[in-house]
Amino acid sequence: MKLHDYVAWYARCDGERLCAIQNDREFSFADLERCSAQLAHALNARGISAGQRIGLLSRNSIEMVITYVACSRSGIVPVPVNWRLTSHEVGGILDDAGAKLLLTQSDFAGQLSAGGLAADILDLGPEGDVVYAPLYNRLAEFPGEYNAVEQSDDAVLYQMYTSGTTGFPKGALLSHAGVNANAQQNMTLLNHCFGKGKRCLLVMPMFHAGAASTVIGCINSGTTMVIHAAFEPRAFIDSVHSQGVTIINSVPAMLQAILQLPGIREQKFPQLQAIIYGASPIAADTLKAAIEVFQCEFFQGYGQTESSAVISFLDHADHLKALSGREELLLSAGRAVVGTQLKVVDADGRTLPPGQTGEILARGPQLMLGYWQREKATAATLA
Repeated sequence: MKLHDYVAWYARCDGERLCAIQNDREFSFADLERCSAQLAHALNARGISAGQRIGLLSRNSIEMVITYVACSRSGIVPVPVNWRLTSHEVGGILDDAGAKLLLTQSDFAGQLSAGGLAADILDLGPEGDVVYAPLYNRLAEFPGEYNAVEQSDDAVLYQMYTSGTTGFPKGALLSHAGVNANAQQNMTLLNHCFGKGKRCLLVMPMFHAGAASTVIGCINSGTTMVIHAAFEPRAFIDSVHSQGVTIINSVPAMLQAILQLPGIREQKFPQLQAIIYGASPIAADTLKAAIEVFQCEFFQGYGQTESSAVISFLDHADHLKALSGREELLLSAGRAVVGTQLKVVDADGRTLPPGQTGEILARGPQLMLGYWQREKATAATLA
């Protein structure tokens, strides 16, 4: 199964179901099917074909979702890039990937052109307008149907760069099979929060593995995404109320900022079912305050870019245990997701008993194929 297979199915069976909302813009699965086909044609018309790389530099947007799906259909590999990087750093990643094209927004395009990037920069439009307007004004020239390129489930869905502890970023190759497996693993715990009629608030940057995985999970389950270009506490809370958000993907620092909003402790969130957080542990005081305010379940996801996103979850029951006297649980990464094996080993590879510090080894279907053009690093990371 590929990402575009899910889009095609929802478009055919329930095309008017909302796929995404951003500001006042609503976008259905039928819209996603049509626009992703048009973008696939547009990329092919510019000489980009299956297996080639394109850069994607953008704040969160519906168009990022379209790009992921268009690339899935055409076999083109998107390389999402952190927009907080300098033009020199962006250029290094694009050069390493061999990107033939960079899709970006107007407020980045000038800076990147001045930086002398080798990639052909395609200006997608200013953030805040109908995003990517210049490109999408031309998409109407292309057909709204596209015969997906034949590719195996092990074909690369996207190439995501991570520095880890080694300094220079490495491109983790994440396959259709691996990313979809991780989405299914996550749904084992979170299935009750996703699906028709559910809405997921996306404020985490979609160039990051955690948010990209959430996008995949929403598409696969037919969940409506409520997309914010970036995090702003008041807009975050307003959307939870006005859009009927049922699940949120966040980090502890965001939750702390929200808890500082005036009047937040007097508000009610009856439709909110769960908050997923990651990137760092949560302090007991923050967790207690957040549960009192939101009255919902909490899940901590743990993983790396190399694992599509998640290898373990600390579930809601463990969060409640932590507040009942076992505060040390909040420093735990939880239990392995279904189909994943974890162990901690010493420097010689010997398995360590519980409570000992060592290196975490993981085995599961969600792991990357390897690092782009780095055989030694791949061999050192994957056994």
